[in-house]
Amino acid sequence: MRTVIRNIKTIVNVLRRGPTKLRFDESDKIEITTSGSGSRLALLVDDGVITDFGEEECILRKQVRFDCVVDCNGGCIIPGFVDAHTHPVWAGDRLHEFTLKLRGASYMEIHEAGGGIQLTVSKTTEADEKTLYESLKNRLKGMVRKGTTTMECKTGYGLRWEVEEKLLKVLNKAKRELPIDISITFLSAHSVPSFSNAEEFSKHIANEQIPKLKNLMDAGLSVDNIDVFCEKGVYDLEQSSRILTAGKSIGLNLNFHADELSALGGAEVSVHFCTHEMFVAEYVSNG
Repeated sequence: MRTVIRNIKTIVNVLRRGPTKLRFDESDKIEITTSGSGSRLALLVDDGVITDFGEEECILRKQVRFDCVVDCNGGCIIPGFVDAHTHPVWAGDRLHEFTLKLRGASYMEIHEAGGGIQLTVSKTTEADEKTLYESLKNRLKGMVRKGTTTMECKTGYGLRWEVEEKLLKVLNKAKRELPIDISITFLSAHSVPSFSNAEEFSKHIANEQIPKLKNLMDAGLSVDNIDVFCEKGVYDLEQSSRILTAGKSIGLNLNFHADELSALGGAEVSVHFCTHEMFVAEYVSNG
């Protein structure tokens, strides 16, 4: 399908030649194309791939026929936003915890008192698949309206296998039906459930949940990544490594929540495993 987007004032190219990525402090190097006085730009797309852009008159002159013509009305074209870390499937809310935080309660104090992740796990466990999907759909549609085209979506508010499986099915339905690219991450190791401990549950995830996950993937369920929350009071380095190793053995990309609240050496583990991504990382060591 050949589409032309016309009547564009500005195109944010980000990069045109040379390097393929920019660091945050290189934002002044972003390439921007602006139309001249009295003219407009156009952008040509063939089957979802941008093949040309430039002055509208030149682009339109090159082509005889277009399957779709989009009028940008003098607007700006920018790349779609990529949200590389989201937890979008949940039920309930934790609004009352803002008051606790204002009174000085720490993240882990709220967590250990049964709030935080554990509270959301409880509400998400109670919710049915339809309710979870409808709330997810509304969130994702809002993100699409604001320019997000690709996102990573984690499970993690289930912990128990049957709830994690429910969240995976909800995300797979969204991936099939909604106009956004989704990379799905299995995060059963988001917290330690109240009925277990970190050592036993990390073994349970590695030895029982991940083989079940492999069976679902073999049956056609889409799962791209595995993640672990490595932190004091959650999973330590050895337990996290156990889960990452099991996930890697079934072909998943490795993501890693680590060093968010304390310096445990998560960055070193991330390097050792060549993880696809490392998140939070607010206390990365100098080593």
